[in-house]
Amino acid sequence: MNPARTAGSTIVRGIALLVAAASFAHAQRPVASPRRTVAQTDTVQHSPFIPGGHWRPGPPAPVPEPASAGPAAVASAIADSAGYFARPNGLLLHADTSVYRLELRRDTVLVPLGLHTVTVSESMLGGVPDWLVAESRTGTTIATYDSLHVNHATLTPVRWTAHNGLSQLAASFTTDSMFVALQDYQGRGSFVAAIPPGALVTTGMVDRLLELLPLGIGYHTNASLVSIESGAPQALPATISVDGEEQVVVGTQAVDCWLVVLRAGTLEKKYWVSKAPQRVVKSEQQTANGTLTETLQQP
Repeated sequence: MNPARTAGSTIVRGIALLVAAASFAHAQRPVASPRRTVAQTDTVQHSPFIPGGHWRPGPPAPVPEPASAGPAAVASAIADSAGYFARPNGLLLHADTSVYRLELRRDTVLVPLGLHTVTVSESMLGGVPDWLVAESRTGTTIATYDSLHVNHATLTPVRWTAHNGLSQLAASFTTDSMFVALQDYQGRGSFVAAIPPGALVTTGMVDRLLELLPLGIGYHTNASLVSIESGAPQALPATISVDGEEQVVVGTQAVDCWLVVLRAGTLEKKYWVSKAPQRVVKSEQQTANGTLTETLQQP
C-alpha cells in the first residue's frame, strides 16, 4: 500500500470555513452521467486538510430530501449555525509562496510524502481583480494541483479547479451555491448544491485565513466544513479556537506560536501559527495510518 496515497484519502472529508454556517436543507439532487458501482474504499474524498486528498468520485451519494419549513427544522438550522465568523479583510492578504514538508509518522518511523507548495498571487478573472491561491503536491506517486480564485476584498471563492492524477474537478460559486463538474476514469458527472456563503475550499486558503484572524488566548469562533464525498456535498459544523501558546522548532529556529485547533465532530487538525508575523508554520492531524505533519521549509 502506498502511504502517500493512503494518507491523502483518509479522515477529514473536505473543508470550507465560512462566514456563517447555513442549513444544507435546500441542496439539489446531483445530475450525473451513469457510473459503475464501486466499493467505498475506492473513493478518495475531497480533503483540503490533507494536501492532495481530493477525489476519485464513486457513484453520487444520496442527497436528503429538503427538510420541512416547520419549527423543528428552523430550530435545527439555528443550532448548527450559532455564532458569527468574522471574515478577515482580504485586502490584507499579500502575495507569497510557502513550501511545506509532508511526513507521516508511524510509531518511530517517518514516511516522507513529498512537498506541498502554496502560492498566493494577484490575478484577474473575467476582468475583475482577485487573489489566486495555487497549490501543488509533488514527490509522491500521484501529483495534485489546485487553483482557487477568491474575491479580492472578501476572500469568498469564485472559481476552483483541481487535478488529482487523471481526475479533474471544476467549480463555480455564487453567494449560496456551488456548481461542480467532475471527470475521472469512471466518466463525467455534475451537480448543483446549496452551501453556506463564503466557503473556503482548499488547504492553502485555510492557512491564509488563519494568518489573518485576530488570534489570541480565548479566541473561538464557529465555522462550517463543506465535504465533497462520493460526488455530493454536505456541510459539517465546526469550530476554530486558540487552545494555547507553544514554541516549536522549525528548521533551526524556535518559533513562538498560537496553537489553533480546527474541530468538526470527532475530527480535528492542529495548526501552529507564528505570532510575528502571523503565519502557519506547522500543522498536524491524526489519521488511521499515523500522524500526518506539515512543516514550513523556510520560516
